[in-house]
Amino acid sequence: MVQFGAHQLPPPVLQERQRASLCSQYLQGYCSNGNSCTDSHDLCRVVETDLSLSLSLARVSVDSAPNFISNRPRTQLDPPFDSDGPGFLSLSGARHNNDHINIQDIRILPTTDEILSGRPPFVPSKSHQISHVEGDGQPKLVDALFRMLRYESTEMLADVSYRAGQMLFERPDGSPAIDNGLIRQETPRGSRFSLFRDVKFEDFSFDERCGLIVRVSYWCPPSFRGHGNMSKSGFLERGMLVALVGLDADHRSLSVTFFEVHLRQSTEAMLSRGGKGIRASVQLSFAQKDERNDFTRILLYKTSICRGEFVLVEFPNVLLASFSSCLKRLQNLYNGNKLPFAPLIAPSFYQATSFNIQPPAYARQPGFSFNLSNLRRPERRTLTCELRMSLEDVADEDQRTKFMNRLGKETTLDEGQSVALIECLTRELAFTQGPPGTGKTYLGVALVKAILASQPEDSQRPIIAVCMTNHALDSFLEDLKNEGITSIARLGGGSKKEWTKPHLLKELSRKMKVSRKDRHETYTHRARREALFSQGTKWCAAINGERLDWHVVKEHLASHYPSIYDQFSSMESADDGSPNRRLARKAIGFIYHCWSQGADIVSLPTLSEEFGTYLGVDPFFENNSSAAPGIIQALFDKITTRCRQSHDLTAHGVNIWSMSLTERHDLLDRWKNELGDRLLVDQLVELQCRHFNADKNWLKGRDDRDSRCLQNQQVIGLTTTACAAYWDLLNKVQARVVICEEAGEVMEAHTMCTLFPSVEHAIFIGDPLQLRPHVRERNLSLETTIGSHYRLDESLFERLAMTKDEWMEPFPVSKLNLQRRMHPDIADLSRATLYPYLKDHDSTKSHKRVAGMVHRMYWFNHHMPEDTPNGASKATSSFSNLFEVEMVAGLVNYLVSGNEYGLNDIAVLTPYNGQLAALTRFLSLNCSVWLSESDREELIAAGLLSEENAPAGYKTHVGVLDMLRVATIDNFQGEEAKIIIFSAVRSNAEKNVGFLKTENRINVACSRARDGFYVIGNADVVRNVPMWSKIINVFRSKQLLGPRFLLSCSRHPHGVGRAFIPSDWEKVGQCPLLCGKLLSCGHFCKEKCHDPELHSRMKCLEDCRRVHKCGHKCQNACGDPCSDCNLSRRFVLSCGHSTLLPCQEQSRLSEIRCGHVKKRELLSCGHMLRITCSNRDEPRRCTEQCGAFLRCGHICKSACSECAALPAHPPCRTLCKRRLECGHICPAKCHAGACPRCDHCLPSTIKPPKISGPCLGEDFKSIKAIGKRIATLAASSERDSELLANQFEKFCDNVKPGPLSAETNQSLVHERGNWMNGVQAQIDSFKGEIAVSFERNYDNQVASEFQPRENNPKWAFSAQLDYLFHRCRLATLREAMKTASHLKQVPDASERLPAIAEALHVMIGERAQSNIESMEKSISYCEAHSLQFLKVCMRLTKIEFHLISKALDVQDEDEIERDMDKARAACNDLPRISSTLGKAFNHVEQALQAENLIEMPFYEYGLDNYWRRWMACDDQPLKQCANGHVYPNEGLDYCMDCGNEAERLMSDAEYRV
Repeated sequence: MVQFGAHQLPPPVLQERQRASLCSQYLQGYCSNGNSCTDSHDLCRVVETDLSLSLSLARVSVDSAPNFISNRPRTQLDPPFDSDGPGFLSLSGARHNNDHINIQDIRILPTTDEILSGRPPFVPSKSHQISHVEGDGQPKLVDALFRMLRYESTEMLADVSYRAGQMLFERPDGSPAIDNGLIRQETPRGSRFSLFRDVKFEDFSFDERCGLIVRVSYWCPPSFRGHGNMSKSGFLERGMLVALVGLDADHRSLSVTFFEVHLRQSTEAMLSRGGKGIRASVQLSFAQKDERNDFTRILLYKTSICRGEFVLVEFPNVLLASFSSCLKRLQNLYNGNKLPFAPLIAPSFYQATSFNIQPPAYARQPGFSFNLSNLRRPERRTLTCELRMSLEDVADEDQRTKFMNRLGKETTLDEGQSVALIECLTRELAFTQGPPGTGKTYLGVALVKAILASQPEDSQRPIIAVCMTNHALDSFLEDLKNEGITSIARLGGGSKKEWTKPHLLKELSRKMKVSRKDRHETYTHRARREALFSQGTKWCAAINGERLDWHVVKEHLASHYPSIYDQFSSMESADDGSPNRRLARKAIGFIYHCWSQGADIVSLPTLSEEFGTYLGVDPFFENNSSAAPGIIQALFDKITTRCRQSHDLTAHGVNIWSMSLTERHDLLDRWKNELGDRLLVDQLVELQCRHFNADKNWLKGRDDRDSRCLQNQQVIGLTTTACAAYWDLLNKVQARVVICEEAGEVMEAHTMCTLFPSVEHAIFIGDPLQLRPHVRERNLSLETTIGSHYRLDESLFERLAMTKDEWMEPFPVSKLNLQRRMHPDIADLSRATLYPYLKDHDSTKSHKRVAGMVHRMYWFNHHMPEDTPNGASKATSSFSNLFEVEMVAGLVNYLVSGNEYGLNDIAVLTPYNGQLAALTRFLSLNCSVWLSESDREELIAAGLLSEENAPAGYKTHVGVLDMLRVATIDNFQGEEAKIIIFSAVRSNAEKNVGFLKTENRINVACSRARDGFYVIGNADVVRNVPMWSKIINVFRSKQLLGPRFLLSCSRHPHGVGRAFIPSDWEKVGQCPLLCGKLLSCGHFCKEKCHDPELHSRMKCLEDCRRVHKCGHKCQNACGDPCSDCNLSRRFVLSCGHSTLLPCQEQSRLSEIRCGHVKKRELLSCGHMLRITCSNRDEPRRCTEQCGAFLRCGHICKSACSECAALPAHPPCRTLCKRRLECGHICPAKCHAGACPRCDHCLPSTIKPPKISGPCLGEDFKSIKAIGKRIATLAASSERDSELLANQFEKFCDNVKPGPLSAETNQSLVHERGNWMNGVQAQIDSFKGEIAVSFERNYDNQVASEFQPRENNPKWAFSAQLDYLFHRCRLATLREAMKTASHLKQVPDASERLPAIAEALHVMIGERAQSNIESMEKSISYCEAHSLQFLKVCMRLTKIEFHLISKALDVQDEDEIERDMDKARAACNDLPRISSTLGKAFNHVEQALQAENLIEMPFYEYGLDNYWRRWMACDDQPLKQCANGHVYPNEGLDYCMDCGNEAERLMSDAEYRV
């Protein structure tokens, strides 16, 4: 059997030099010392031992036996870990080439040899035992944490890479063992991954930030091909960790190289490279930017020095930054870097077991005291005396008690919070345990306020606030902001809160003034990085097979072609000592460039503009740009003169300027062959290493500036992951205080990253009895027997406060004891298990009972068996219980349908992903479900739900007011709900409990509810767990455990319902009685039974009892505000006559025109004119109807005076009313000639053509029928959009505020949202069944039965239907905008209408973006088929979608301008038909300037003629333009699609079948 080991690289050929011999002034390929410089400018491998200055990290090598891949599954080793020392300390020798004793020598990502190793890794336990580490305490702890965390982070990477390697070499039938169409794969151990086969190296590029970028192509599955499909797939997202796994063709060796995704590209990006629409590409940046071997290996394969077969592996949802930063921090801690509180955190085994906890160092300064004045109650903040606490005030128990009593009187802190506040302030390392609902965040805010107020003005430093999640961090910082702490810096990019944007580090740094020194240092570092980027780009071009640049070839010319080199380098003598020295040296590249492109020496003086472009903006002139043009021109004159002189003096050797272009290219090819690919590889590797070092220096300079910005803040907030990533920056801030929220959920290794050397005071707030940190590897978890020795999921809080080491005493912990969340009955569950000391706040006793339920809490006990999990995949072997799903759905529906609770008042919890997926699928049938982002990603990754069926973690459904939260227990910590429904799932004869045995998870499940808590599960199965047994005893003792739910009306307890099985919920109705309660207005409520609290949000519909000042009774409903009286009474006008007017007109009597007739006067036209009080002084004008007979026979209906003033009568205004052939009456105004076609019956009279197979019919009937049908659909869509707009006022009248109208309002919104669905479905159906089929069959028929012609017809039918479809969507979204705007303006105390409006806005934004993306594809189709007119129309429609997004503040205005420019450019190409689009452009430009987009009228782009010409083409032949477009002949000399003239009339005989 052939063995496959790790790939070995051939030795480099690049020369080596000591750093001391290199020129330090060498920048951008040129030295500022000019020709006098004696140091080396050559590109070489740097030899040095100083790690702080090295260009790539030197690795200590490990001698180990080679490892080989096996065809056996890589299963879990038993035991999984080895205690037989690392490296040469192991009795069996080193396991692999990354098995080091010193963790600083270990590479973060696994090596190929490590992946192939079959021996268990060395992972020390936390328990005290003999260790390979010298000494005890900090080194041992850091070593153990590093090795455990690295195994947790990289074991899955190794498992997946090993399996991918096996799939490459397993060839039982002579072909790779890879399913060609399957991307998602799984290892025997259950690790999921994505695999892309047939990988090929395309090219290399150089990125200024990331350095070397490799682009690879791969075979793309059919479902992901085409524009935009790969981007929607979720694969290869930017930043994701991937690996290229390669099998060497010659040496039969394996290689694994890790990358991060830089840019994902579709199959269209590969069309120009022979991708044929089946290959896609992706750009990758190296994950280990200091790993020289990775660069070398990939470059060797690209240049074919090495050959092999590759696959691309993606690790789902794995980001390198999520673990690498923390591991690097632990490596730094290992070498003795200061760890604050090391004697307390990592005590020696031989150290005293008691803890000597001192006050913070800053608090021990003479005269220091904590200022607690800003914690006072609002009514006591006006006191002039300060509330201060010195260490002496709490020195002993009596003084502490006395000061606590004072705190209780003057602040809002309860007893437990007061004790915790004092202990946290007086201990340098403090831990506070807060049971659920005890105000942990409130205490954290109080601590921040107290410490900030206590800092002396001359030594103020920011407080670092750390949380586990972005959600918790934003909530904590927002609480601080609300308390008046506004100087906040928010680090990291995970915030979804709008208010955090001004507090991001990028925004704060932008506002900070930069000194001249900082500016100079920034320029220097950037210039060096840009110089290396420029060089790297040129070397990449050489690797890619392009012509050699001067910087690539000059050293070779100097060594082997000195005469040629002298002819180029002689240009350097243009340096005359002036500041243009660097430009003069750079200009050599320009001369070489011109020569290689075939320029003649005579033409050089004419290339001054190209010379300036070649040089670009030189950094030397960055601050003196006005002098640059003159210097550049002077330099150009000098080098051209010198170049001609050099040409004239060349007497011997080769004259480079006398060569032909062919000779020059031959010479360039010879130079490239002489250099050799291996030398190019080594030189590019060296450039990458230097670029990495330059980038680090640039980042270091940026950190120096940012640190000064952060030092001016009061609070710096970030997550634990960001804390590790920003460690170097935060270390420069020199913060003294760190406060960590959610400390019980933070892995101890991550906690180490929050303890900076400058920290004097660390406060950890959390609850180790709730959820622990999450770990992927079960063998490292406390929940397993093996993992109990390692305990990676143990927080620092838990390890110290609840120590499992017998030789250590528990660390002192403050405990909060007053909960404000749960009703006391529910809190009894916590008191009976983990928190016997827990007390209830008085407010919890007033929580209202659960409406519709007899009991506030209940355990529904059943014995229905759980469902059998899918055993085919370890990833999907999650349990579910369909019976419980149906019972949960029935209970939710019952609670919500009673109008007492919204969906957002209820949360459904379960411990299993399988049950979560089942609940989501079932509940989504009747309501909108809300999954957290974490739950959603886990369900999709496990294959339990597709992306389409997994609801997002925000409101997206238009017709649902609120959303039902469904979650796993692990993703619900820190949250609460009025009612919690818990599905226990497990029900089996073996009484296996699984996840439910963990006390932390049980604690969270039973402590989330405020008003009601309902458990659905088999109590006989879970009672074997001690904690569950105690909980069941509480339920049983209160007679709250049984096989049925008892249901009743809380206001009319006349009847009790029961639910034993899911079908019982359908039999249970709501209370049929009326409410009958007295409203605040004095009327009795006549709505059906509901919660009386809803009365404050309801509108009374009885008649109003109030009386206006005029004496009339108000005519409005009681719940509406009284308006002006609209009843009439008689008023006397100024003329003395009386008239009947509404009361509200009394204030404007002087404006009322009196209608009393004074007399009647005969006019010259023969009509009588009534003379009234108001018009007696006005000119006499006849207002009677003219009455004359017109030519058409109708009577003129214009005013008599109007006709008298005109030479002829105005056009007839009478309707035609002639009966049409279809039987309808002509609705048009009187007209000459035939009546137009009937709009009402167009959809029914013109049937879509029946086209099947290649038959087209005769005389173009099929072609014309399709055109007519599209015209009909256009008319239908226009009519429906007008009707939708006209129905808006009726919709506004029907919308009513109040909670009881919610269902009706939602139906109205749904009706408007679905208005255009009918015509959209017709358009989509006609396109798919007729138009596309016709175009395809027509092309096939012409290709098979007729002689091919140069200009076969090109059809625009499918593009026209695409356009109509998007116009319908646009009309729907515009009306949805109007709908949402109206709903926001309607006063609704129940806040249901604003919630619907908000949900509408979310939907509108998503669908607008979706249409923008789909329209881009349609625009590409139009470009490919020369459909210029449709392309412009689509571009304008796309801009209107952009404008909708802009109205919602989710659109980049630059993108709108770019699309507008493209539309203008395309319109300029259509001079003949651009006038048709003039109004359209004006409309869009007005919309761009409009403040309120929804007031802009909906505009059709003058396309009525475009469609209607097809309606009148029955007896007309069709025309074909030069581009092949077919269009009606009637009245057109040019093509409406592209503007070209007609080339010919189409002959029916030509295509007749």
